[in-house]
Amino acid sequence: MPKAIQKAVDLIVKDTWPKRRLLIYVTLAFCALHIAAAMGAAIAANDMTAVLNLAGSAFLLGGTTLTTYIFGANSDDKDKRKHLPTATPPTTKQGE
Repeated sequence: MPKAIQKAVDLIVKDTWPKRRLLIYVTLAFCALHIAAAMGAAIAANDMTAVLNLAGSAFLLGGTTLTTYIFGANSDDKDKRKHLPTATPPTTKQGE
């Protein structure tokens, strides 16, 4: 296999997304726990101002994480397509 094709195949097959997904899941789990703790603190203390700020920031972190994940996947796929070798049309024999 030519080097250029092998490099393109390695680029497509080598996937770093499992590590990225793990980081995203950990971040979202942190946000969920943070929101749950904030709700528990609000119920216990009857003080909503600080708790609303904490919960709002956790929702913002979770939303930003998901948005970055979606657009990061799109950008990563677009970059991979740029490095693919150009396709040549198949040649046909005369009379086919």
